[in-house]
Amino acid sequence: MNLQIQCPECSRRFTIHEDLVGRTVECGSCQARFPVKKEMVIHQKNKFYPGEQKGKRDDFFNRLGRQPSGSAVKAASRAVSESHVPKVDSIMPASPAQNMAAGAGFGMLLLYGMLFLLGTSQNGIFQDVDMVKRVILASFVSLLSLILVVHGAKNWRFQATMLALVLVASLAGVTWIRPVSVTPTVNTVNPNQPQINQPSRRPVVRLSDVELKSKVGYEAVDRRLRSLEDRFGAAAPNYLVAIFVEKLKPGQYFKLQKYLTRAFKIPASEGINRYERGLDKRDVLMVISGFQIDFNEAVRICDPKLGQARTYPEMRLIELKLSALYDVDFEKAPVMNLGKPGERAYFSKNYKALSALNPDQVKVAVKNLANIPDDMELEYQEKVVVEFMRLLDTETDQEVLDDLGKGFRRWGKNDQSALTKVADKVAAWIKAEADVPSDHLEFLIENKAPRALAFVDQLWSDEPEFWNRQYTMMGAVAEPRLVEHLNTSSLRLRKAAAAILGSIGGELSAEALAKQKDAFDAEFRIIAEGAIKAIEAR
Repeated sequence: MNLQIQCPECSRRFTIHEDLVGRTVECGSCQARFPVKKEMVIHQKNKFYPGEQKGKRDDFFNRLGRQPSGSAVKAASRAVSESHVPKVDSIMPASPAQNMAAGAGFGMLLLYGMLFLLGTSQNGIFQDVDMVKRVILASFVSLLSLILVVHGAKNWRFQATMLALVLVASLAGVTWIRPVSVTPTVNTVNPNQPQINQPSRRPVVRLSDVELKSKVGYEAVDRRLRSLEDRFGAAAPNYLVAIFVEKLKPGQYFKLQKYLTRAFKIPASEGINRYERGLDKRDVLMVISGFQIDFNEAVRICDPKLGQARTYPEMRLIELKLSALYDVDFEKAPVMNLGKPGERAYFSKNYKALSALNPDQVKVAVKNLANIPDDMELEYQEKVVVEFMRLLDTETDQEVLDDLGKGFRRWGKNDQSALTKVADKVAAWIKAEADVPSDHLEFLIENKAPRALAFVDQLWSDEPEFWNRQYTMMGAVAEPRLVEHLNTSSLRLRKAAAAILGSIGGELSAEALAKQKDAFDAEFRIIAEGAIKAIEAR
């Protein structure tokens, strides 16, 4: 049974079911909450319409007009009783499910907006998602959120809808404003590398020599060449290369300078002279000089790794157009996760990372490939060795050089090109009296490189305690040379030679040790006797 009550705050009347007596309800007009008491129930008098009552006045009313039908009376009675009376649903509080729906709608809009702002940065989750896909995704999120808000905001639907529309409009604006980050592509250094999407090259339009010199401000190169002639004479052009780059972005020059310094191995006594060109000072001429530079090698450093180059060998000039890849701040960019051995595309990812501009990325890739488990089958073996040889020419980081030695031992077995390259590098290190990574020498020893014994002997003669293991690795082939040291070298080397011969020597070594064991101090005699016993035991 329905009862009629009146709100104590706004005096608005409405109908409720009798089951709600004693419970708290909410006014649909002013949202006031109050308990329903029996004394608040309004008892209405029965209403009668003309023709309904039988009495002395019936004839009078009947003469005034036609008596209404029974259905009309009921309709009029229902209209009077229900006029301006809210339904129970409008005054009841929202259910937990409705509150959750409204919260989920707003939360979805806010969460997606935050993810979109963070994910549209470089290397974010929206990398390579074009504008059409962004609009579709934002539209779907907005529509779903609006449905949840309208359904859940039961008692404040208008306000909630307006707030949701404001958030949707903000999200739409952000979707259009935020830049689309596309993973750039560029040609790789190694032509044998698996093909990736590469930008097509536009036809090269070459300027005349006069126009080109005017454009780049070539007078700075002329001045530098004249100063080099005082030091190197007619060979001065071989000690200079100029690189002209257009439209550098703010901060790009310093990253480019750092990379070129490392790639060209510019001595500490020299540097890169910078000359700004153009009205906006964004075109830059860089002059590298003071040491011998192979022009073809300079071109290889620039193209295709940095972009597209136009070369003018007679002027020692390279006009470089940077590729999209160089727009990335590779010095600060996070190092890409290259996975773990056994994962899909592990070899492919690490191989490609060997030619990355980010030096930290290269370091990680070299370390990963150098430590491949022995029981794992190698992929891209020949191509990885080629990249290792290229890095051996350009890298100066000692940690990377050490890992390259390990990498050659794992990847370059019996590779004659790698053996020759590493042997030349070890010879250069020894000549320059630089540190020689032991793994490079051991790579030569394990593959029986012709110059391995000479390198080991030269290094061992200076530091026998440090290089004893490498001399022992040489095996029987080193015995004659060690016997010679046993007979002619200093006492320090004689002791070191006797200890090694105890591990690798034969009859020749035993005879030499027997002759020499009493010729020196007690320590030498103990070492020699121990070596003889070890040889005889074999």
